[in-house]
This record gives sequence, C-alpha cells and structure tokens, in this order.
Amino acid sequence: MKYTIRLNDAAEKDFAKLKKSEPKRYQQALSLLVELELHPTTGTGKPEQLKHYAIPTWSRRISDKHAWFTKSMTSPSSLSPRTVIIDC
Repeated sequence: MKYTIRLNDAAEKDFAKLKKSEPKRYQQALSLLVELELHPTTGTGKPEQLKHYAIPTWSRRISDKHAWFTKSMTSPSSLSPRTVIIDC
C-alpha cells in the first residue's frame, strides 16, 4: 500500500533550503520521500518512534545535522486515509 506524503509549510521551506545549500543531502531526502511512501516506520534513516504524542510520530535522520519527523494519520477527514505528514 502506498502512503500519501504531505509536507507542511516549514518542511517545504527547509526542503527548498536543503536543495540550495546541500545538494547531496537533498538527493538523500528525495530518496527518503520515495521510501516513506512505501513504509514510513521502517527503512533507512534510523526510524525511531517518539513517545508522548497522541498521534504515532516517528523521527528519521537525513544526516547527523538534519532530521524529519513524520506523523501517520489513519483517518483524518480532509486527507487520504493513510497519510504521512513531515515536519522538520
């Protein structure tokens, strides 16, 4: 099953900044996006479930300096049933 990926405003800005300043990390981030569509809780980037969140939230490393935080939404009314929202 494929997940739908939705970037919030902050993540979009960070993603654009990464493209300009660190092209190699940007390419790694693109690879992670493809991977997140297939399995958001496993794979590369040392995925780790974060505690103390009402919605299942995971962190995933792009590099030692950069990380993404993903939230798996199972049934929000405005989004498709299986969506991962990325916060930076």
